[in-house]
Amino acid sequence: MNIWERFGSFFYKFKVSTLSVVIAISFIFTYFAKDLPSELKGDGFNTSGSYEDVNEILKEEFKHSANVMPVIFIKRDKTSKAEFDNKISDVIEYISDTYPTAEVNNPLINKDLYKEEIAYLTVKLPGKEGSKLEEKTLNFSKKIKKFSSSDVQVTPTGYSVINNEMNTASQRDLAKAEMIGVPIAFLVLILSFGSIITSLIPLFIGGLSVTVTMGILYFIGKDYDLSIYVLNVAPMIGLALSIDFALLFVNRFREELEKTSSDVKKSLETTFATAGRSVVFSGICVFIGLSGLLVFDVNIFKSVAIGGMTVVFISIILSLTILPAVLGLFGPKINKLSLNRFLPKSKSNNNFWRQFSKFVMKYPIGMAILATTILLILIIPVNDVSLKVPGIDALPKNSETRIAHEKFEDAFQNKDKASATIVLESNSSNFSTKEQLQIAEDYVDMLANDDEVNKVTSIFGTLEMDSNAIASLLGTEQQLLINPALKAFIANKYMMINVELKSKPGSAEAKAWARKYEERSKTVNSNVKSYIGGEAKFDQEIFDEVKNKAPYGLLIIITSTFIILLIAFKSLLIPIKAIIMNFLSLSATFGFLVWLFQYGNLGIDQGNIMLILPVFIFGLVFGMSMDYEVFLISRIHEIYNETGDNDYATLEGLVSTSKIITSAASIMIVVTAAFAFTDLLPIKQIGLGIAIAIFLDATIIRMVLVPSIMKLLGDINWYLPFYKRRS
Repeated sequence: MNIWERFGSFFYKFKVSTLSVVIAISFIFTYFAKDLPSELKGDGFNTSGSYEDVNEILKEEFKHSANVMPVIFIKRDKTSKAEFDNKISDVIEYISDTYPTAEVNNPLINKDLYKEEIAYLTVKLPGKEGSKLEEKTLNFSKKIKKFSSSDVQVTPTGYSVINNEMNTASQRDLAKAEMIGVPIAFLVLILSFGSIITSLIPLFIGGLSVTVTMGILYFIGKDYDLSIYVLNVAPMIGLALSIDFALLFVNRFREELEKTSSDVKKSLETTFATAGRSVVFSGICVFIGLSGLLVFDVNIFKSVAIGGMTVVFISIILSLTILPAVLGLFGPKINKLSLNRFLPKSKSNNNFWRQFSKFVMKYPIGMAILATTILLILIIPVNDVSLKVPGIDALPKNSETRIAHEKFEDAFQNKDKASATIVLESNSSNFSTKEQLQIAEDYVDMLANDDEVNKVTSIFGTLEMDSNAIASLLGTEQQLLINPALKAFIANKYMMINVELKSKPGSAEAKAWARKYEERSKTVNSNVKSYIGGEAKFDQEIFDEVKNKAPYGLLIIITSTFIILLIAFKSLLIPIKAIIMNFLSLSATFGFLVWLFQYGNLGIDQGNIMLILPVFIFGLVFGMSMDYEVFLISRIHEIYNETGDNDYATLEGLVSTSKIITSAASIMIVVTAAFAFTDLLPIKQIGLGIAIAIFLDATIIRMVLVPSIMKLLGDINWYLPFYKRRS
């Protein structure tokens, strides 16, 4: 009896105690799952660097706050100017009455905030920066929103409001996806097993894996800023994967029950040694794929990696503890409540797979060329990919917050021009000497003369004074005249400069400009140091982090996966073949997504591909699509070890796993594709991306490439230097 069989024997012997202990622990974590959304913070697109340094300076020194709430007023048709102004006055009066010390920028006074059809005010409530102020701002925004009427739309926006709406949308999306995916998954299980009990077991394991993971993530979120996207991605992975694991395990247990005349103990031992082993190696492949995301110093990737790796680990643990315990308790009774008499017989299905596999193996070269050609054609659109960091466009197009924010950008911001914020730091305690101001003025002049710069906003342009004139007023009574500008642009030893570029936001030119000034910041002057932040720097840092770290992430995934498959199958070529085919299918998936979203085909609104997508496709999906490769090759490997006949093992392995892998793939496709009907664009793209990758893997890869290449390579498939296979 090998170690895997001993595990099966152990869980059969201690099935009741195992079930009691594991479920009790699971329910403790499940209790906290409902509180996870309260611990999720923002979209996760932040990384260490100059951008964050500037934000920290603006927050600490210039008192800029993420809790400054813009309130946008949009005039509806036939509303008069007087009615429009009265609405603004009502809101300002309410703010003044509720929070007399709140900082308000009034559009009725500051005409830069007022246009004929739209206006906005900004309000910062009193209080210390932190989660309590954010919560206060959010609650206040809900009250302000009630001022909307048939005459004027009043829409609060800003970080707190947008973050809350994305969090709410994430919860709504999860519920929507579960309402679509779980019932269809149950139907697929019914068609696969023909029994209500056996169909409910995988759903129970899947649901428990997700809720336990969310409970664990609740505690992790207390010490680490987890992105709101964890709320969708972790359940998406966990539900699909744990149902697949349970499906494979339960199916093999039923097969063994038939072979052993309902010997439950023997069946469980064999199931653990075969399906259980496959679950472990498959889960490790997925775990490794997700671990590759940890190399990126971007919060969203680390958050998804942590959430995904946690749910994979929990799925493996529950599949190898609760599942054998439940099967040991039920035994042959798992086939009770059978619906087989209402379902079509499966013999014809097995015959189809046998005939199709024979055909592929009869013409292996032609079929391999055909499959590869299809994949290469799908890859072509990748050449036109346009990646974008998701912002307000992550929200659905009918979101009132998004609509108001975009109208605000159209009216008050030049959204077609990239922007940056530069902070100069003096080596003395304040930025007030004539020499320091002269250095700053020279720097501003350099920016203004840059061919790539459209406009520079600084203290010199605002006051229409040079450094000498400003220096002459400092320390005199006349300084009172320029104090508002001094306060806006100078704080202690820091000076702020705003820059508008000629290039578009997110463009290669804007990112190149940010890199150029990052280098220049190191050599401004021995007395003055500069930091660059703002939108252009944010995009550049995120994109560069992904570009620079991607090779390392891929290297971790490929090397680790190769070693795991090498250990699992004692073969040199099978891991190489699996990795190459995975790259082909995932590249084809990405190409299809470009065709779908960027080209705007099949009724999908045309737009950019979210930057997170290629990272997730090659990190998250790499391991998940390897799932079926492990299931299939495990069975072929098992038969080859028994017979030593590669062609026979390939054929029988394909036929014996065809139904269960098709069912497993169908479930994973259904569960992940359900997220394509959600509202958040990144989640929509990720869900559809996983579904397409699994579809390609379960059809072109498994049905065509695997049998044709296994046939062409013959016994070389199983070659491993210095290892002698037992005959």
